[in-house]
Amino acid sequence: MSRAVLLLVLFGCVFAKDIKFKDCANGELKSVDVDPCDSDPCVFKKGRPVTLKAKFVANHNVENVELKATIDLEGIDIKYPGLDSNGCNYLSCPLVQGKEYELVYKVPVMQGLADMRSSMKWVLTGKETRKVLGCAEVEFEVQS
Repeated sequence: MSRAVLLLVLFGCVFAKDIKFKDCANGELKSVDVDPCDSDPCVFKKGRPVTLKAKFVANHNVENVELKATIDLEGIDIKYPGLDSNGCNYLSCPLVQGKEYELVYKVPVMQGLADMRSSMKWVLTGKETRKVLGCAEVEFEVQS
């Protein structure tokens, strides 16, 4: 049994990676992990989902969380289609100031995306307060 657990842990370490990210808020984010990812930038394959995990500390109390994601296409931020904006579907809401949380979100890599290298910005805000809870910008590449 312990060998199986060790193999699962090792397998997970090979395909998931804490990635470099730009904190576009006030330092609330502690880490961003993308699976699968074994390079910098991460290379995503069309049609295969990507799991994003982000750890952050809530900077204020909030009942509901809104999630937005945009892609930079030649300097223009475009909303990423098909994402659920209700952050509470991926967190334990309500959030308490000073407590650490982990957002886990499975992102579909759309077949219609062009092969490209770009960045994606993720922003978590309090739905009622409109205050930013966390913001990360990550580099990625999409391939067929």
